[in-house]
Amino acid sequence: MEIRNLHIGWSIIALYVLLIFMTIADVVRLMDFFQTFFGIKFNIFLNMLPFFALVFLLGYISLIRKERRPFPYLLIILIAILCSLSMSFLYFPAEKVHLIEYGVLGGLLYWITSQHKKSVAMCYFIAIIGSFIIGGADELFQSLFPSRVCDMRDIIINNYSGLLGAILYSGVLKRQRSDE
Repeated sequence: MEIRNLHIGWSIIALYVLLIFMTIADVVRLMDFFQTFFGIKFNIFLNMLPFFALVFLLGYISLIRKERRPFPYLLIILIAILCSLSMSFLYFPAEKVHLIEYGVLGGLLYWITSQHKKSVAMCYFIAIIGSFIIGGADELFQSLFPSRVCDMRDIIINNYSGLLGAILYSGVLKRQRSDE
């Protein structure tokens, strides 16, 4: 990948992280609004959102990429199971959003690191450490707002989600080189 494209990739990640931090103060009010307006349907929607995304991915890899190897399909099923188990431990809507939010971040971090031709282990390491640092900073920054709290559990959720996103990207979305 060209240097210019790498800069664009890192800029995308920087903008995504900026979006995470810009919404810290308002996310609770937004979640409260949706919960008041939609009631229990909002919580059900949040529980189902990762599955909608995974069904979309199944369609993408089977219909557009015409993937014939079983591994990506099995990986999506495994991640669906992990998301289902995770949702049973996440009580608040904001925690459920973290699962998706930091899953995307982990996938983005793996993607840009793999563009630097780093090893698979290094890509995972950077995705996990990046999710941990950004998720930890997110939680610390939240403590500055009266409607938010800094919680170690959320840091763990953020890191776990980043790992799931990296696994999803590396096993399903990443294009395999023709020489492999």
